Amino acid sequence: MTGLRILIRTTWTEIGKDPLGTFWYRVIAEWDDPVTHQTYIFGSKLLRDHPRFSSLLGSEHMVSVLIDPDNPHRYLMECSW
Repeated sequence: MTGLRILIRTTWTEIGKDPLGTFWYRVIAEWDDPVTHQTYIFGSKLLRDHPRFSSLLGSEHMVSVLIDPDNPHRYLMECSW
């Protein structure tokens, strides 16, 4: 995917459990578009391993998100940690 790369702070980590009892995690981050002043919420793909930088209450770490400038709902959060 090509687009605009933004670096934003993570907001929280979502935790869930599938029917087999396996835990999963999702990192959530919010971004305010400086042009439209609209807030967008981005989520990572489901992760099997706990993101080590995060606590259950949030984290305050930066993540890179690649967005389509014409449609920020199309995005890719880079999860290389």
